Amino acid sequence: MVMQIGIHIGWSSPNMERLQTANASSIGPITKEQASLVASCTGFGGLLGALLGFGLFELLGSRNAILLVTSCLSSQWLCLLVAGSRGSIGWVYASRLVGGACFSMTYNCFSLYLSEVVDSGVRGTCISIAASGSAIGIVLGLVAETYLPMQLSSSLYLLACLGLLGLFSWLRDSPYHLLKSKDAARARRAIEFYQPGRDWLLELEQVRSYVEATASFGLKERLAELRAPPVRRCLLLIGLVPALPLLSGSLALRSYMQTILARARSSLVPPEQAVIYVNLVAILASLASVGFIDRFGRRPLFVASSLGTTAAMLGLALHFLQTGERRAELQWLPIGCIVLYFVAFSVGFQSVPAALLGELFSDTAKNTAAFVSTLSTAFFAMLPVKAYQPMVDLVGEPYVFFVHAGLSFAATPVAVFLMPETKGKSLQEIQTRLVARA
Repeated sequence: MVMQIGIHIGWSSPNMERLQTANASSIGPITKEQASLVASCTGFGGLLGALLGFGLFELLGSRNAILLVTSCLSSQWLCLLVAGSRGSIGWVYASRLVGGACFSMTYNCFSLYLSEVVDSGVRGTCISIAASGSAIGIVLGLVAETYLPMQLSSSLYLLACLGLLGLFSWLRDSPYHLLKSKDAARARRAIEFYQPGRDWLLELEQVRSYVEATASFGLKERLAELRAPPVRRCLLLIGLVPALPLLSGSLALRSYMQTILARARSSLVPPEQAVIYVNLVAILASLASVGFIDRFGRRPLFVASSLGTTAAMLGLALHFLQTGERRAELQWLPIGCIVLYFVAFSVGFQSVPAALLGELFSDTAKNTAAFVSTLSTAFFAMLPVKAYQPMVDLVGEPYVFFVHAGLSFAATPVAVFLMPETKGKSLQEIQTRLVARA
């Protein structure tokens, strides 16, 4: 599922050039204004997804929410198939809009689902494995859209979505959702299904304790809970934690990587090939670091990502401050900094936000937390990408990278002073500690 979002991100780079080239596809050539609108649709769709997703998880449960979002993911590829057959740019707009809405909801769906069905000892690892699917999807999207016709690649993506729908239709609802629905028998079977060999009675009582703590809350009690100091603190955190990795420049770097390397006069590897190699390194880093989150904890990994991405952005800024022959002598530096950035990003920025969303909140506050996280993700995914080129034109590359370095470093005090450590704790234990800490 997360891989589909990676494909959505990777789709842009090859197709933006293809759509603006005569006879390169059945659509176009399109104008620069139309290309800009295609790029913007993902951001607008993300904001729309945040609004539409409000209440989705509480009403449907995390598994059914995944089924709905996967159906929407399927519809974006259907839109591209129609666009190719009719030669209509309007269907491309629709595809990117739907994909943007799914982008903002997917990270919340999978993290909430996994936090409810996976054992606390490996919960972070499982979320990290799922989050690494984004890097894999980006490379698949880049390669497929470079070498395959749009209609063929879209058909393959659609088949993968249909397979996902079949898989999640077979899986069971989480025991948390089933106990909220007062179906203890199915909740027991769900625990035995997801955690075979465990003491199902003990697990069932822990789930029941977590759900019943807020089960009788009406609207007044829910609003009062949101005003409680530990919940307000966590809502602030869950707004900042997805935003800071995006403000550090991750999507802007992915979108403009080829341009950045060309302007940096880096000729060690052709820029178009370097993009693929860097994303392959990002995949390896993601897979290598999946177990770190349950070994070292959420807070240390977030700090490590913050410091690593800060160093990478400072290196890029310093490279662009060089001129003439000196820049040519340092042509290894931009590639090295970009590789360092994505390796550091994979360590904590990629997985910690998703893990915390599923861990920090009571059953009744999760819906509001998911809305805050989705809105933050959608807005701050769009802002750096849209602002990058105007900022470069205004102040130049070095100062843009200095800004991203500062925003990357801002994640360190956020982790140190705001982020609780949730490694190895059950959801009920986390709530107990948050209340005691307040």
